[in-house]
Amino acid sequence: MAAWLAVGPPTSKALAQAPRAPGGSADTPLVSTYNEDMLRDLPISSLYGIAETLEPSAISDRFTGGGLSTGQPTRLGGFFGSWTQTLFQIDGVSITDPSGSGTPLLFPELAWWQRVRATTGMMPADANATGLAIDLQPRAPTERWVRMIDGSTSHFALAPTKPGAGLPALARLDGWDRATAMASGPLIGRRLGAVLGASWTHAAEFRRAELNPGDGHAGSVFSHFVLTPNGGDQIRTVGLLQRAKYPFDQRTLFSQPDAATTDTSGHLQAVWEHRHADRALWRAYASYSRRQRTPDYDARSGAVLERLVDGPVGQLAFVSRETLASWSLGASSGPLERTLAGGSHAITAGANATGGHSARSSFFSGTVGELVHGTPARLWLFQSPAARSARDDLVLAAWIADRVDISPHLRVEAGVRAESATGSADGAVQGVAWRSWLPRASARWRFNRLQMVAFGGYARATDRLALDYLAFGDPGAPTADVYRWNSASGAPLSLAARGPLVARVGPGTGGSPTFSTVDTNLAAPTSDEFVVGFETHPRSNILVRVTGVARRVHNLLALTDVGAPTATAYSRFAVPDPGSDVLNPADDRLVPVYDRLSDSFGRDRYVLTNQTSEHATYEALEISLRFQTARFVLFGGGTAGIAEGPASSRGFGPIENDQTLVGELWSDPNAATLARGRLFTDRAFTGKLAALVRLPSDVRLGLIARYQDGQPFARMLVFPALNQGADAVRAFANGDSRFLFVGTLDARVQKRFALGARTFEAVFDAYNLLNLSNGVEEDVAAGPNVRTGTAVQPPRSLHIGVRLSF
Repeated sequence: MAAWLAVGPPTSKALAQAPRAPGGSADTPLVSTYNEDMLRDLPISSLYGIAETLEPSAISDRFTGGGLSTGQPTRLGGFFGSWTQTLFQIDGVSITDPSGSGTPLLFPELAWWQRVRATTGMMPADANATGLAIDLQPRAPTERWVRMIDGSTSHFALAPTKPGAGLPALARLDGWDRATAMASGPLIGRRLGAVLGASWTHAAEFRRAELNPGDGHAGSVFSHFVLTPNGGDQIRTVGLLQRAKYPFDQRTLFSQPDAATTDTSGHLQAVWEHRHADRALWRAYASYSRRQRTPDYDARSGAVLERLVDGPVGQLAFVSRETLASWSLGASSGPLERTLAGGSHAITAGANATGGHSARSSFFSGTVGELVHGTPARLWLFQSPAARSARDDLVLAAWIADRVDISPHLRVEAGVRAESATGSADGAVQGVAWRSWLPRASARWRFNRLQMVAFGGYARATDRLALDYLAFGDPGAPTADVYRWNSASGAPLSLAARGPLVARVGPGTGGSPTFSTVDTNLAAPTSDEFVVGFETHPRSNILVRVTGVARRVHNLLALTDVGAPTATAYSRFAVPDPGSDVLNPADDRLVPVYDRLSDSFGRDRYVLTNQTSEHATYEALEISLRFQTARFVLFGGGTAGIAEGPASSRGFGPIENDQTLVGELWSDPNAATLARGRLFTDRAFTGKLAALVRLPSDVRLGLIARYQDGQPFARMLVFPALNQGADAVRAFANGDSRFLFVGTLDARVQKRFALGARTFEAVFDAYNLLNLSNGVEEDVAAGPNVRTGTAVQPPRSLHIGVRLSF
């Protein structure tokens, strides 16, 4: 990669180790490293874009190209795993939201990082993650002062034009501005250096057919101090302050287009590392993170939700003012190298403690009207307790691993991680306690004559204990009474159209400790992973890797309604349906439908427990490559795979078609019909390629091409006259049909001018350069053999920018 590193503007020698190129050999085969040159020269507008458009197996729940979703939390899943378990770290220290949102506690601006490492499997023993781990390495101070000012904009003719009579875009940029300033250099000779920066980003975007754009803002202040008191020790501290304001997720449901959410976040961490001869002997760290989230909306107006588009009504139970905090302490040693009988050993060991806390108040309290394909179905009346909700968890972990070089050709590694996770909500009768032993082992065999390395391994991991799991049985969490909605049109939203009480829902207790509880024997969802593959260097500048991954997840969580079980609370009938292929009688079926009996109305009681009859499986093949010359680098890969499991709720979205969430699957039998299918992060086939080209006259070109199969979904049958109100049932499993594929080509062209000791660069970006408009959503209840699109992918957007270094 050295030839490409020389392309950028001259900078001083960094005081930290140079990054590895993506696709390079590593004991963990499923790892990619993107260095600062790639982050600068590729068309990426935010850190989420790395996973969305570069990492072959990663799937995002939003489009982020060109600055879309600025400031907003984005869900990412890797290798077909649940997005809820994605791990975010800075220099190996977690900044993951402890509530279980699968996002970092801060919006990860792109400017501060020297390299980004994405791991999608075979995690080392010091990390417990089941799908995707992203580690951000901060920029290191330089030996002489270097300053950089960067800015870009997209307005008027550069922004996408207003769409015509066709389908609306899922998201469309209306305007974009970003400014970043950064300085790096020594404060006290070579002993103390610093990187200081500030960044501000603004984006305005339309969602679907909105007439007014929503504004997103993100402002950050960053610092990284590196103290080297002697030749063997290095102390690194990172500080981040941020304020992000973005459109309130449920603003259209409340008919409040200007409603916004504000996140105010801070993070501080320190890492002390002792090294000898470029080898870490031990490392210790401490961190503290805090985020305050405030949704600004008027709950008095109530909301109207279309269940087949907007997702489950129960999501509104988690809308509140929220303060989240997370802290961690840890230490590790090694590798301690010893030559013993059987080979050369490198032993690592460590331990850490991590705590999470959430304090929530002002939960949504009001009325929500639920439509099912336009038919008024139910009225939900949410009640928020006067007391605030407070939840805490604590995770203690210790690990040890040994890497043995048995011969020059064979390396074997084995380790085990012990973990204890406990959590509870204030005033709850029952908490959660998980104890886990997580072994892992791997081997690499080198064939020198074939220029090939074969590898394989096994690892066990558990899901993290999310603070949101502790909402069940929490006396401070909200509840709702659900009534049938006796209205002809769904407008206006009025309690005068309230029918009989149908159900009571949590997650809170509503004053009764037996209404919502946690199973005393609740176990952690556990993942077993097997990896096998090989990599080869047919030439010194070519790398090809083929990796097969298989995972099985069991002990999935389930919320069961023990007060109104299916056997006694519902009657059952069946309707014929032609399935997913109307021309093929082989998949014709009788679809069961469950009608709730009126004498069971309101008798609901819930227990959070484990699924005993269901599990999730992942099987995937990834092919990755890298080719480089002095002026050209090509890297990327593709995947083919399948992720099957029980969807937590009906629907195709990330908060529905996921196996890890606690949804309606085990509390509503109409949600259980054909629930096992292809999960949200399953895109069957993906391909992502990036190219970096050095052209004459100090011109650089960066390209990213992305293809992924469409999102899996199921056609829904709507039954308007059930006792519980209109309801929907799957006609076939998710994945028997898919939306159209997503395809994008993004480009960045940069021209550098030397102005003495200064450099000036002009930057031009094009996102979705070909202006493809593939459908990304459809009407899932349109009927057999009918494909009615409802939204397309974002259109082309153009950016211009400048970068000054001195």
